[in-house]
Parts: sequence; structure tokens; C-alpha cells
Amino acid sequence: MSLENFRLRNAPSKDDEIPVTADDQRQINRFGRLNNVVQELEDNYKVILQEIEKLDDGNDELLLVDDDEVLFGFGECFISLSKDACEALLESEIEKKKQEKENIKNQVDEIRSEMNDLKKKLYGKFGDNIYLEPE
Repeated sequence: MSLENFRLRNAPSKDDEIPVTADDQRQINRFGRLNNVVQELEDNYKVILQEIEKLDDGNDELLLVDDDEVLFGFGECFISLSKDACEALLESEIEKKKQEKENIKNQVDEIRSEMNDLKKKLYGKFGDNIYLEPE
């Protein structure tokens, strides 16, 4: 969502025009920046969910392997590891990703809380003359 979405709408006539102060403009800009951050964090959240799913799939596949040694893909290369070491490494990576996922969720919750506060203030002053909802 771009800042265009946070515009004054239903332009009031000169009689009922609401002045936009510098502080109001800062709040509107802050809301727009926070909204962009939330969208970026949500995109990262989706990527992390996919990575966790791939790691879980790898862990499931590891259970089917009969060999004691397996090749573990690390970036663009493969490392020969024991099955137990590979399992431990996968579990460690899964836990890291789950922690990242939780951190992102907490960040989004904090930002949304601040956005809701800004919405209340801005809608309180501008009413229907401002639009702060995602399209």
C-alpha cells in the first residue's frame, strides 16, 4: 500500500475544511511507513513458513533413509554427515526458523498496535475525510 491510499477523501467544502497540521502529516506519514514495514514482515513470515515446511519435509525424508551417512545440502554444496548429525542439524534449523517466525509475529503485533492508535487519532480528527484501510 502506498501513501496514495492514505489520502483525504470526500474533500470537504471550505466551510467545513479540517486543517492538516504538521503533526497530523507526520502521523499520516508514520502510519504509511508502518504499513509498509508490516507488509514486508508478512512477506518474510510467509518465506519462513515455507522454509520450515521444507526443513520438516527433509526431516521426514531422513527417517526413510537406510544409510548411516547422508548428503546434507548447505547452500549450493553438499556435506556428508551422519544421519544423527543431520537430524540434529535439521532440528536446530527448524527451531531457529520457528524463533524467527515468532519474532516477526511479535513485531507485527507491536506495529499493528501503534497503527491502531494512529488510526484512532486520525479518524477522530478527520472522520470520513481520511482513508487508512488497505485496499
